[in-house]
Amino acid sequence: MCQSGKMSENNSEKKERGISEVLGSVIIILIISVTIAILFATAWPIMDDVRGDVRERGIKDSFHSFKEMVDRTLVGVDPLMGIKFPLSGGMLYTNSSTKLLLGVYEWNSSNSSWDLIFSSSADYENVGKFAYDYDYEWGYLYEMGALIKWRGDYAKVISSPRITYLERTGGHRYLSLPIVIVEGDLSAGGEGTHEIQVSVLEVEPHDFYNVSVDLAIESDYPEAWYRFLNDIGMNVSIVGNRVTTFMRHYDEVHITYYRIRVQ
Repeated sequence: MCQSGKMSENNSEKKERGISEVLGSVIIILIISVTIAILFATAWPIMDDVRGDVRERGIKDSFHSFKEMVDRTLVGVDPLMGIKFPLSGGMLYTNSSTKLLLGVYEWNSSNSSWDLIFSSSADYENVGKFAYDYDYEWGYLYEMGALIKWRGDYAKVISSPRITYLERTGGHRYLSLPIVIVEGDLSAGGEGTHEIQVSVLEVEPHDFYNVSVDLAIESDYPEAWYRFLNDIGMNVSIVGNRVTTFMRHYDEVHITYYRIRVQ
């Protein structure tokens, strides 16, 4: 009887140890699973931010390279160049929404008035832009020789156009205004890369002396142009999507239209 009782006790102890080991394994698995879930939930936003930073950095670098490429193309260093853009889920496109309205006036002493001697015709009014848009959240664009970054409602010029404005003592002013007109019907989206080619279609210079000039830029990001033009001393106002300079006298004005195709 004693031997039988001891065997029963041993069996009972073995069963209890087995149950304890199973419960212990289950608890360990649960702890590991919970820990992994917490780590994943914590790390996912960080990983998403990193992916977003990498995506934007690639687009930013490509637009800077694009601007440098266009500048070289315009001065005749490279007549035709290409560059690859990482799409990264966004949209790369061209359109003609940006406009430049320009008037040059000469003093007519016979009737004591300023006569309009030059203005931007319809062919030169729509200067257009080349842009990247990521899900309507942020983007970059090239318009009128400037590189602009936007996020939400805020936009700024991050690489200046080749506009030169000088104001000397006595009200003597100098203006060099290169106007880059972007043409093309580019529209590319999704993932992967898209190769962009730029070619110069036309270069048209105009030189004026002792004239008055006014101009207005209509853009989807007028606040960027407003800050930039005021920073270089041109003294502009902004109403809606239009940035306007006050009509003023210049001793020397050089306006050059560059028409390029982006495809």
